[in-house]
Amino acid sequence: MDVHDPCPALPRLRTAGSLDAYGRGLAIVQAFSHHWGWAPTPYGKSVWFQLLAWPSAAA
Repeated sequence: MDVHDPCPALPRLRTAGSLDAYGRGLAIVQAFSHHWGWAPTPYGKSVWFQLLAWPSAAA
């Protein structure tokens, strides 16, 4: 899955305070995804992530 964002600024992990309205998005993506990343697009950027449907047998 990916999400498109028109802002050209690079995505970065932030530490949000308990009362902050913003700054948690990538931390949530990182916590729940198997892999994530981003790619520039002609209209801003795309942030993508992969979820595991089930854990591997080695896990």
